[in-house]
Amino acid sequence: MESPDVWAALAALVLAVVSYSSIGVWRERRLKLAERRLESYERLWAVHRKASQTDESFGAPTRRRVHKLMTDWYYEHGGGIHLTADGQNIYLNARKNLVCKPASFFPATLANHLEKTPARTRDREQGKLCQNQLSLLRTQLKKDVKFYGRPYGRKPNEDELEFLRACNIDVDAFPWSSRPWYQTKWWTKLFSGMKQKL
Repeated sequence: MESPDVWAALAALVLAVVSYSSIGVWRERRLKLAERRLESYERLWAVHRKASQTDESFGAPTRRRVHKLMTDWYYEHGGGIHLTADGQNIYLNARKNLVCKPASFFPATLANHLEKTPARTRDREQGKLCQNQLSLLRTQLKKDVKFYGRPYGRKPNEDELEFLRACNIDVDAFPWSSRPWYQTKWWTKLFSGMKQKL
């Protein structure tokens, strides 16, 4: 008759093998999802060419075309299902702002700003705000696929931070915060918790 120690060792071995296999399957699924997300994001990135900040004019007709292309991307080949929660918040609001009337611009403070802008320059101002918001979206996409970078080489301005906050984005986290990683809210909270336990 076998001893209980042998059965316990066999059970532990079987559990270890099953756990290792499960981790391998989970890791493989994450890699496949990451590959598909990257392919999907590359297609969206190409759509944004018309919204490049190097282009002088991003007027209403161009914004309508980009809005249509972004909507097509969202539904064709399931592009929208690859967005993270933060990515989707930025995407939906930035896309809406492309075609909305200035009074409906998101967030309301920027709508007020546009309403106060002289009518002759309002479309150009809305275009600039939209270009900046699409750039923020591209930064979020890079974060989602672990290609880190700052928004077009600088920290976001106050209008952009306000947009991100309205989209429920933690602006104290990377890549939005200009503080070093060890001064971010997450790290500070973790470090404080560790100090309290000591």
